[in-house]
Amino acid sequence: MRSSNLAATAALTVLLSFPALPAGAGAAPEGAPLTLDEALRRTRAASPLLRAGELDVHAREALVDQAGRLPNPVLELEAENVAGSGPLAGTGSAEWTLSVSQPVPLGGRRRAEVLLASLERDLAAVDREAATLDAVAATSAAFWRVLVAQDRVALSRELLDLARRFEETVAARVEAGRAAPVASTRARIQVARARTRLARARRELAAARSALAANWGAAAPGFGEVRATVPPPSPVPPWERLAPFLDSVPAARRAELEIRRAEAAARLERARIVPGMDVRVGRREFAETGDRAWVASVGLPLPVFDRRRDARRAALLDTARTRALAEGIRARLAAELQAARQRLAAATAELVSLREEVVPAAEEAFSLVEIGYREGKFGFLDVLDVQRDLASARELLLEALEEYLLARVDLERRLGRPLSTLAGGGARREEGEPIGGDR
Repeated sequence: MRSSNLAATAALTVLLSFPALPAGAGAAPEGAPLTLDEALRRTRAASPLLRAGELDVHAREALVDQAGRLPNPVLELEAENVAGSGPLAGTGSAEWTLSVSQPVPLGGRRRAEVLLASLERDLAAVDREAATLDAVAATSAAFWRVLVAQDRVALSRELLDLARRFEETVAARVEAGRAAPVASTRARIQVARARTRLARARRELAAARSALAANWGAAAPGFGEVRATVPPPSPVPPWERLAPFLDSVPAARRAELEIRRAEAAARLERARIVPGMDVRVGRREFAETGDRAWVASVGLPLPVFDRRRDARRAALLDTARTRALAEGIRARLAAELQAARQRLAAATAELVSLREEVVPAAEEAFSLVEIGYREGKFGFLDVLDVQRDLASARELLLEALEEYLLARVDLERRLGRPLSTLAGGGARREEGEPIGGDR
């Protein structure tokens, strides 16, 4: 009888002393620990998408050089008075002319083509920057998911150990006649549920690890547990502090470059109104007399039927369309940034509430039931209820932490910079400080 009470008290003490999980406290697969900085370094070094963006910029730079090249000259060989009749039969009276003609663009066409190619190169550079920010955000989000998944595994393992201890306690009470046999069955059900939860948490951790490794193109994780210093909840910077950064994000800069590119295309169409000139210089040889002479000509197309009015009109309409799209993009970016800020504010409030109010309240309730259980005021089902409440509170805390971290990543992506660089963005938590609150 006394041993049963001691076992029950020991099991309750284990749950009561269940600590807030430190960051990365889950299973530790083989391999070196992975930090967020190392994960980002691997992504920047090996991401196929980032490599593609870099190659695109180099290709556009080559097209800028190409736009500045002069057209190639044309070598011509002309024969006159060949294969005629009478005295002009055969090639005895032929006149041979070997000449070189050079197209000469006029009206600032080359400058306009170089400007257009330069703007398209700048657009590719902005796209590369946006792809880098996307890759950093995706890797950061995947990293935090792994970190939280590790903590879920640790939590599930603790709950399974606790369920097993309670199963032993109940078995002893049933054997002593202090509890009905059905209590033992219910205790085994709790163990099975805890085992299932642990298996599910491990599967989710394995999937999260693979998703993280995919950011740098790896087929298998190849790293151990992830470790990080979690940024603590802090007041979200006000909208007035964030709004000025909208103009510097890649999407806004791309919209401005699109307007300039459309204007450059319209400028090129205006330059094409002035036709190019062909300059020709050659040497003519008279087969009949053996004499030689120089020939020269200048060709200039006459813009009679086609003055590119339709092309110019289309270019102007495209410029107006691009300006309208840019206004819509700015409005959308502002709305998305505002939504991301509100999401982080809500996630921060929820995390703080769970950490400072809900979880401590669940712990206090369990402590009171533990005392009452010792005094015989509560039964086993009461203990299970508060155990489930405490486990649910800790699971909610992990969910809130994950949402907080992902919301922070989302806001930083839309700002194009870390929140730690802004006033009110919050300092980083000291290494080793628990993520679930101070205990």
